[in-house]
Amino acid sequence: SYPWTQLAYPAETWWFQANPKLGIPAFFYLAFFKRSGVGEFRLYSPMIDGPKALLNPAGLEAMWALQQGEQREIQQMDGEIGAAYQILMGVDAELAQVSLSLIPGDYGMQMGYGSMRSQMMFGDIESIPETIMPTASWSYPILTGIVEADVRFETLPLEASAIALLDPSGIPFVHYGLLTEGGRLNLNSYEDSYYITFEVAGTLVDEQNRVVTSIKGADGATSKILQADIDQEKARELRRGALMYLDRLPAVAGHYSFDLVIENNVSREYGRHQFELDVPQTWPQVLRSSEPLLAWAVYENPEHDPYVEHYPFQMGRLSLVPALRHRFGPAAGINIFQQLYLPRGFQGEISAVYRLLDNGNTVAEKTEVIDPAAADRNGTIHQVTNFSLEGVPDGEYDLFIDIDADDHGGVMLDVTVDLAIDPGDVPHLHMNVGPPPTDPYVAVDRARQFRTLGRLDDAIEALSSAVHRVDDDEVIALQIELLMDAQRYDEVEQLLRPLQIENPNDTELLMGLAAVSSQKGENYEAIRYYERVRLVTNEETTAVLNPLAAAYFGDGNLAKARQMLELSLQLDPDQPEIRRLLADVLGKGQGGSR
Repeated sequence: SYPWTQLAYPAETWWFQANPKLGIPAFFYLAFFKRSGVGEFRLYSPMIDGPKALLNPAGLEAMWALQQGEQREIQQMDGEIGAAYQILMGVDAELAQVSLSLIPGDYGMQMGYGSMRSQMMFGDIESIPETIMPTASWSYPILTGIVEADVRFETLPLEASAIALLDPSGIPFVHYGLLTEGGRLNLNSYEDSYYITFEVAGTLVDEQNRVVTSIKGADGATSKILQADIDQEKARELRRGALMYLDRLPAVAGHYSFDLVIENNVSREYGRHQFELDVPQTWPQVLRSSEPLLAWAVYENPEHDPYVEHYPFQMGRLSLVPALRHRFGPAAGINIFQQLYLPRGFQGEISAVYRLLDNGNTVAEKTEVIDPAAADRNGTIHQVTNFSLEGVPDGEYDLFIDIDADDHGGVMLDVTVDLAIDPGDVPHLHMNVGPPPTDPYVAVDRARQFRTLGRLDDAIEALSSAVHRVDDDEVIALQIELLMDAQRYDEVEQLLRPLQIENPNDTELLMGLAAVSSQKGENYEAIRYYERVRLVTNEETTAVLNPLAAAYFGDGNLAKARQMLELSLQLDPDQPEIRRLLADVLGKGQGGSR
């Protein structure tokens, strides 16, 4: 926000991040100002208003004085535009950049033409509703009085756990488990074969309310419909017992809310749980530790292969079966798992304290010294201990767990000790086995998460391991989009040129190279690529004509720019911003080139 300043009228710049599938830039600005310093804030147009409109009387005097001085060429821009730009630089560098173009990295703005692309973007933003919902067929049942309702009931009993842990590869995963009554799910049989179906959905949302990732089903659905095939005996046990489902999601470091739902997709009963999660990263600044996880069992596979299938609650050689009910028998005790994340060069001593409390009184306790040398190559220690319950009577207890050198205090968990627990009386376990952390599509998933968070360099780095390992057009397209978002246009060009030589008439490659050339301010090259698309397709589209007009405008050929926009309006008359460009900027009566 720029309130009254010495040289400019009140103005505001708003920074947006958007889904490129909406047909608008992934990152852009909108600016608002008070014309002549009075009235309401209005949308600022770099092309229609121009930098001069942002200057107050004092700013205009400074602009005129600068024009009359010795410095005739300012930032490659002559006259009022260059002078106004330099005065605004004295107010705020970001406001000065936005005064010429609302699209970051728009090289054309440095040439003093203003930005036709910014003006066209207004029209693209206004067309978002049509992009999302291209037809009005959805409204027919409403307008004709047909009403449909989907009623669901939050009556499915649910116990759940979710924890963020680092794999030895250094990649974090959110591991989660759900426990519900098997008899409340959809249990069926077909030709003497039994199966149970249920649906699981979940979203990971950051502190700015952005959905960073979600549980994905077939064809990109935002939920999984799962089926477990079982025999008749297991079906009988499941009807009177419980089902536990385990899964995991690749993630990136940060603080998130994780909303988790399991549903009987026939009866529409569901259970829901929400967690606050801190997803860790390697080598923090201070010693950190994960939340403790209580487990029924801990398995270690000394022949673990990091390139084979990966299980939920698996960290390298270790695999856990979480105890979601926190009920334990004295025979097995309580398995407690925790990760410790060491800073580089850590030299201190670490110990873990475990106490079982009954109304504040210690019933049993244990202390373990943890050797920092046990950390893996990413500085992570996988701490596992078994807390004995020998001699502890039935009852409800508090389990206190504290890593004495980490960045937070101890954690208290409710546990139940039950002498009558049968070690063989366990829920039916259904796990979703997935690709290993080394799989290239795990890298793709994480790259998309980084992009959602606006961390483009991290996204490009994460994706790099996948690009060189798979021949997938979707992965290449994502790489190009990320490089364009990051304004690394030379790298995009290096990537596209060899492909275009092999496929000279590939319109997607030609459009990509045209967009890169436009962003670099190489308007002549952009014109060549766009005109080739017109020749190859032999079909006119506004998606080509509008950016081609911008390229002609940037190249100084106003007559051709006007011609392309008029042709665009013939194809689609419902383009108010294009009409405005023709009427207010290009001037229908003007001819020739500039």
